[in-house]
Amino acid sequence: MQSKYNIQITRCDRSGKDQVDFDHLVFGKYFSDHMFVADFVDGEWKDLRIEPLANFSMHPATMAIHYGQSIFEGMKASRTSDGQVLLFRPELHARRMNTSARRLCMQEIPEELFLEGLQALLRVDADWIPEKEGS
Repeated sequence: MQSKYNIQITRCDRSGKDQVDFDHLVFGKYFSDHMFVADFVDGEWKDLRIEPLANFSMHPATMAIHYGQSIFEGMKASRTSDGQVLLFRPELHARRMNTSARRLCMQEIPEELFLEGLQALLRVDADWIPEKEGS
């Protein structure tokens, strides 16, 4: 698949995967090594990147702090018995995220960019996707 977006990738120095008990995964406790980040500047999404997981630095006037204005959209990647990575309807996750963005008067992210960023992140952190049945 030809990439429409130029997503820069910076890999972490050391993976945290060895700290994870894959037999007892707890929601919200473990996070993979990288995150997809994009800035909305001058009416468009720019500086598309995958970078090591890190805390966010926010200005004190950030609306999420003052008005609770934020969107959460999560999904799970899994593997087939032959190791292929699967997502369940990722395009619907992108649509739901944009529906929420419209309701909150926040900038939408193009579905194609959402999906391409997600696929790039999955390629970088594929080792984090459990291989065990039922995980």
